[in-house]
Amino acid sequence: MPTIGFKPWDVRIDGKQYRVKVEEWNRNAPYYEVAEMGDSDAEYINFDSNMFVCWGIKYEPSNRIGKDILGNVCVELDNKITITRNGEDFYSFTGDIYTGIDKARIIISDLKSHYFKFDERDYMKNIIGCKVTYIDNGYTVKEWFQKDLEVEIEQISSGKVKRISIFDKKAIWGYVKKEIEKKPCFVYYIMNEARNKVKIGVSNDPVLRAKNIQTSSGEEIEILNTIEFDNREDAFTAEDFLHKKFEEYRMKPTKVSNSSEWFDSKIVDVLLSNFNTREQIMEFIQTFYD
Repeated sequence: MPTIGFKPWDVRIDGKQYRVKVEEWNRNAPYYEVAEMGDSDAEYINFDSNMFVCWGIKYEPSNRIGKDILGNVCVELDNKITITRNGEDFYSFTGDIYTGIDKARIIISDLKSHYFKFDERDYMKNIIGCKVTYIDNGYTVKEWFQKDLEVEIEQISSGKVKRISIFDKKAIWGYVKKEIEKKPCFVYYIMNEARNKVKIGVSNDPVLRAKNIQTSSGEEIEILNTIEFDNREDAFTAEDFLHKKFEEYRMKPTKVSNSSEWFDSKIVDVLLSNFNTREQIMEFIQTFYD
């Protein structure tokens, strides 16, 4: 709650900067008094903060004892950048005075243009219960984590929950398709025996995908296995896990093709014995991330 007296923050009205003073505070009728900066004789006028939201940036330099890459004791900068909203701390992160303040300005700009309308005084009504489409699935926002600028969303069909950034580009806020398609999606293992490599990928039609790869490469391709998942999100989760699991066997990209999903064929026996079904993969995923 703002304290009585002059505030170390300001507001812009019609392009002019004003100094803020609080003489009395009523949460239900939050009026401040403001006077134009630099004019000592200016009279204070009433400013209704329900109509405007004032964003600001605080920079707090500090340092701490740390160690360099050689293990030598040194002093490290640990500067704090805080974005304020109507004079109250809203979001903080660490950074230097130049890139940190530039980052804060970008965040403020993104907040002001966000679907949640952070420029409204009671912006919370725009967050909790908001519908969102995320990777072809419908969700509802259940909780707001201001210090991280994240929300917890719950999948409408399954009740699964996850936390995502409010700036996640995969999220379409305020919109859920009336009937989100629930087409099955597959994780597939495709073998190129001539080059001793196997591809771990995702597709709604792995047979067509294999044909396209064979046509473009001119080399014989064999489908080793296809594993069905209920939706693309679950399939991509499984693919991401498998890519991380076999990272050390990943083939290097070439000039003519992106081989980021191709792996040394040494992993084929393990794939077909330990990761051959949806149940096997999901069990390993739970163990991997626990």
